[in-house]
Amino acid sequence: MEIKFKLNDSLGIPFSLNKLAGLYAKQGKFKEAFEHLNLSDYFRNKQNYAFGLAENVALRADFFKYRNEIDSALYYYQKTLQLSESLNYNYLISYSLQNISDLYLKKNDYKNAFEYYKRFTTYKDSLDNLEKNSRIAQLEIAYETEQKDKIIAHSNLEIQQRNIWLLLSGIFILIISVFSVILHKYQQQKKERAIKEIEFQNEIKRTQLEKKLLDEKLRISRELHDNIGSQLTFIISSIDNITYQNKMNELSGNLNNIKEFSQAALFDLRNTIWVMKEEKGDFEKLYFKANDFVQRLNNANLGVNISIQFELSENYSLTSIQMLNLFRIIQEAVQNSVKHASAKNIQIIFKEIDKKPSIIIEDDGKGFDVSNIYEGSGLENMKLRAQNSNSEFLIKSSENGTSIHLSINI
Repeated sequence: MEIKFKLNDSLGIPFSLNKLAGLYAKQGKFKEAFEHLNLSDYFRNKQNYAFGLAENVALRADFFKYRNEIDSALYYYQKTLQLSESLNYNYLISYSLQNISDLYLKKNDYKNAFEYYKRFTTYKDSLDNLEKNSRIAQLEIAYETEQKDKIIAHSNLEIQQRNIWLLLSGIFILIISVFSVILHKYQQQKKERAIKEIEFQNEIKRTQLEKKLLDEKLRISRELHDNIGSQLTFIISSIDNITYQNKMNELSGNLNNIKEFSQAALFDLRNTIWVMKEEKGDFEKLYFKANDFVQRLNNANLGVNISIQFELSENYSLTSIQMLNLFRIIQEAVQNSVKHASAKNIQIIFKEIDKKPSIIIEDDGKGFDVSNIYEGSGLENMKLRAQNSNSEFLIKSSENGTSIHLSINI
């Protein structure tokens, strides 16, 4: 048992425990016997070994029989009989029937003793007949085999000769097959090398094209910044100087309108340059840019409270085209709410809806008739930008306010 535990032999451990339990029981040390048997039960339950568990139940019945506890022994022999019958365990069925008959005899229950003994002898006879029939069948098979061996030996020579021809044919076919496989593999590798070469050349061309496109985008960005940007900045500075020097209210008002228009144009220009410089982006970059826009409007004291929230659990990637279109939609929606809806509060929320990143723009303005939209309006432009950014656009409006839902397909 010690050796089996060291080897972690899952079959040998309960076998050794059962043998020791039986020896302790024969010595009259039933406490030690049951301890070893309980430990054996643990291992056999762990293995889920049905035959071993049936043997353990029979051994437990033996222990109670040694102690002359007839009722307990009968209970466990009956349980052993049920288990062995379900497993078709012949020896244990016969063993259980014999012991149950003996115990009923000790209890002077002659009826049950006779019934189980009759079952025992009937079962034993059937087993004996089965063994006899099996032996006869084996002898018949042996005789027939001897006769057949002579016929087989006579035909073996023909078979061997035929096998030689088959072997030679097989070797020839194998050589042809190997040659065909090698040729096919060579052609396949040649084809794969050609495909990889084409892919490599295409990758070089794509990289060169991307570099040219990036260089062109940067060049246009610089041109916009250096030329139009500097001109707008000059216009704004000039208007500031003229306004400071000339205190006429009417002229100052007109100049301030021109200044505001120029500042808005400069802001839009900077946003366009920002997007053009970005080869790719994500929702965090879009959020920070939209937040700058919101803060600029809040600082203008327009009488509208604009808030923005970022509730996305994952920062999804966006192309530069998507970033530009989504930002323009946010810009257009907020400006429409400020100018036309008489809204007091505007809310922009970045969140996930149905496992897709979404942008929601809501206001508490007076709303409008969504079905009555003329062609070329800002709403149509927003729908077109949503389509170009692979997004689903939904707008709802009532007298309690307007909400725009953008669901972006990543």
